[in-house]
Amino acid sequence: PKALEEAAAIDGAKPWQIIWHIVIPISLPAIITVSIFSLREAWNEFPFVLAFTTSQDMRTLPYQLFMLRDSMGMQDL
Repeated sequence: PKALEEAAAIDGAKPWQIIWHIVIPISLPAIITVSIFSLREAWNEFPFVLAFTTSQDMRTLPYQLFMLRDSMGMQDL
């Protein structure tokens, strides 16, 4: 809330202190959530790997693990 930032400014906090001690702790759950979802979506981007890579050396780890599992004949139980 803007009132917290204004209260900190009135109490003499500098702009970087307001960001570090008020804004970041309040927005930390959102930052963590976005980070987790971004990591999960980046991990599972098989179509982009297939579209943008031309050799096996350029493929990403998740896709290589998927291909390894598929080539060894392992099944999900």
